[in-house]
Amino acid sequence: APFPAGQVAAAQSKAYVWISGEPTQKDGPTLYRWNAASGKTVPDSNSVQNRCQALLSSGEGVLVATEKGLYKIDAQSVWKPVDTLQMPVGQLMRDTEGAVWATTDGGGYLRLSAKL
Repeated sequence: APFPAGQVAAAQSKAYVWISGEPTQKDGPTLYRWNAASGKTVPDSNSVQNRCQALLSSGEGVLVATEKGLYKIDAQSVWKPVDTLQMPVGQLMRDTEGAVWATTDGGGYLRLSAKL
């Protein structure tokens, strides 16, 4: 599978390296997972409905900022919404205390739990 184009972000979970960017085709996925053991890259079908804006490594999973909110993808590649943030999220970062910060569309900056 071809990697996404445009601005590319990457984050690592326990099993994969996650890569995001512009879709290579109209209404295509914006997130791919690469498995180092197999060398295969697989598009993530959930990223068609949830356009990936930013990624952040988070324990065994990865946090995904989307136009519909913040999600955590677990070690089994299952998307779970972060209930505290169901609004467009632009960027993510982790501070020196481990807390996650998110930029929102019209909501400014939000400091989230370090448990994410």
